[in-house]
Amino acid sequence: MISKNNSVTFERSVCGLCIIVCCIYIFFWENKYVYSGITFAAAGILATLYLISTRFIKVNISARIFIVIVSWNFLGLLYLQGDFYEAVNWIVRLVLVFVIFLAFTNSELAVETIIKVFALIALFFVIGVISEYFKLGYVDCINSLLLKEDSIENNLLTRSWGFYAGFSGYNIVSAIMAMMLLFITLAYFYYTNKKGIKIACISMALISFITIIITQKRGIFVASLVAIVVIHWIERMHKKGTIRQLVFFFLIIITIIVAYLFLQSSTAGELFLRRFTNSTDISNGRFTIARTLLSNWVDYFLIGNGPSATKMVYEMNAHNNYLQIFYENGIIGLVLYLVFFFKNLRYTFQRLRKSKQDCAEKYTIFLTISIYVQISFLIYSFFGNPMNDLYIFLIYVIFAALPFSNRIRDLYVIKNN
Repeated sequence: MISKNNSVTFERSVCGLCIIVCCIYIFFWENKYVYSGITFAAAGILATLYLISTRFIKVNISARIFIVIVSWNFLGLLYLQGDFYEAVNWIVRLVLVFVIFLAFTNSELAVETIIKVFALIALFFVIGVISEYFKLGYVDCINSLLLKEDSIENNLLTRSWGFYAGFSGYNIVSAIMAMMLLFITLAYFYYTNKKGIKIACISMALISFITIIITQKRGIFVASLVAIVVIHWIERMHKKGTIRQLVFFFLIIITIIVAYLFLQSSTAGELFLRRFTNSTDISNGRFTIARTLLSNWVDYFLIGNGPSATKMVYEMNAHNNYLQIFYENGIIGLVLYLVFFFKNLRYTFQRLRKSKQDCAEKYTIFLTISIYVQISFLIYSFFGNPMNDLYIFLIYVIFAALPFSNRIRDLYVIKNN
């Protein structure tokens, strides 16, 4: 007979292993030593095993909405206008993501450890971009040891365009990691009282911000700015000290000056500005895609064309999460997804207000990062398909799911008290 202590130890071990495997997929899916499909499947299996082993499973309202979303995609197979294999593949991935989401809403993880892991590995990617920008030769050496052949080829191709991917084959990967480091350092800057840590955090945040510019990912740039403005507004509502506001705006001015000097004095900066102003098509084809997909919207308005139907029109998908959801799942599916996204965000806001009242600093920092991630995901969805890029979707799922866990909240509030 298994004792209660052994059962709890097994449960925590499986959950810890699940988050480790998720991180391996998120950060190293293009690594030559990582089989991304198997790794993602392993994360889903471990999440399932955790849910089986846990003593009590709470299915919150967001998880129930997610179940309806998965079911709606299953129904889409009945009227599918696309490739059946692609549709089934998407549904399987969606089911696995749901299981991971449900597991983390019931988990008991040390969120500060998760933050540190994300910060350290994100820093690795930031160093890669900066090193590549300054033409340091070891970047290619490290890439040849770590990356798959197609990633290496894509890295060289994007570099020839003036885009920098660092220790990745895709500049979007490094931009996402720089954005994560930006969010983490800003959250610590807000809630840490030690001056030395504050200076280090704001310096690293500035470096991360410049790194996003170097990668040339405009969507990530805009999403990061919107998330920062929203979080500052929240912080301003919480603490209205004049000195604090003056310091913040002084730092903003310094950041703007440094960013402006970089944009005006570097090739990468000039290219980044031209992508906003001098391009013959500032949307890089997104407007054309939208016109094509919406040309017969009356025919599929209610229920859509079925999962993965967009690939029958554009192999690279719609470059707009909301447009693609509408095209594939109709207005009903789009409403379901939006309710899911905003329910997660609203609940995290509620937890953040309560954590400030409880003076739980570590938990407050995590919740702030969670809000950063969720807002940036919603904004970037106007420019890309973060749900199709599973490593981005998993980042969102982890940071949107963990605030629902009462076990994590109790852990930090009790510790603080």
